[in-house]
Amino acid sequence: MQPFREFEAMMSGMHFFWFKQIFLNVLLFVPLGFLLPMIHTRFRNPILTVATGCVFSCFIEITQYITGRGLTEVDDVITNTIGAAVGVAMYHIVSKIYQVYQYNRERTL
Repeated sequence: MQPFREFEAMMSGMHFFWFKQIFLNVLLFVPLGFLLPMIHTRFRNPILTVATGCVFSCFIEITQYITGRGLTEVDDVITNTIGAAVGVAMYHIVSKIYQVYQYNRERTL
């Protein structure tokens, strides 16, 4: 339950193993952050989407703790929440690009 233990381990020693752990935890929640705003307009609020990712990650970690399956780590909640934030940022970037594309397409017709 020590925060940033994986980050410290990555900086001090086994770089690739910990980088992979952190990267995959972030990558796991990017689709959640990207798809939630597409499913419901309420999730177009980035704070709500990131908070939902954090709550879902906490649910996973609590379930792992209760069942004894997997390893419960605070770092997983942090990296999963970062992944949801990256996903929602990607959604807003793609959404803006699409809006500009639609606007330019309508102007040329």
